[in-house]
Amino acid sequence: MTDQDTNALTGVYARLRELHAADLDTLRAWWTEPALAVLSGTTVRPGPDDPSVEIFRPWGDESESAAGLGIESLITGELVGQVTIQGVGLDEVPSLAVVVGPWYLGQGYEIDALRLGAQYGFRSMGLSQVEITVWALEDESLASYRDMGFSEVGWDRDVVFHDGAWHHRVVMRLAGAARPGV
Repeated sequence: MTDQDTNALTGVYARLRELHAADLDTLRAWWTEPALAVLSGTTVRPGPDDPSVEIFRPWGDESESAAGLGIESLITGELVGQVTIQGVGLDEVPSLAVVVGPWYLGQGYEIDALRLGAQYGFRSMGLSQVEITVWALEDESLASYRDMGFSEVGWDRDVVFHDGAWHHRVVMRLAGAARPGV
């Protein structure tokens, strides 16, 4: 691993690291957490009690089109989330996604991990751009992504009903050469 790779993996609050088998129980719990369900689909439903380990396999070391990394707290060393990059080498813009455990939300890990994931994609995977899909649940989140250099490239209006209201899905992109906040 080069110094550039190491720098791309360490942020203000967290570092990215490989996923371990011991992480799977925690990841499964997050995938079934109702507070996070809205982030993975258009309908909020209780998830399965035991999502298959197979859903994590496409992000493993042997994948050529995806990468999955754990987000580890710099303070506690605990796994606080996961970053995935999918669609690498395909005829599409690679998708970057971050999930942070519900008890770690609002502590700076989300934006730090998004920044680290983009850096990793650009510096270590040679990507020229990445795309995120977000729910327009809070204007503050969209503003944070814009501050990082993400630009809106598409809106799907009223596609998810959550917490008594309809919300929009927003697709945002970040180009490798235009990443002032990353």
